[in-house]
Amino acid sequence: MTRRDMESVAKRFWKIENTTITFYPVNADEPRLGGKVQAKVMGLDVCTFTPYTKTYHGVYGEDFVSYG
Repeated sequence: MTRRDMESVAKRFWKIENTTITFYPVNADEPRLGGKVQAKVMGLDVCTFTPYTKTYHGVYGEDFVSYG
């Protein structure tokens, strides 16, 4: 294996992430009608050993989820 091949394989593992998605329905009795959604990403940049978090907010409906 050449050095270039090893570098390209290692790039896939430069970040480790875990995502948690939470849905907040408008009507708790009928959650399929839609509401708010929150996604939290916790990760580690392996190159710099730096932990990070990101939070995404969005809306969801019966047939879609959209983040902003």
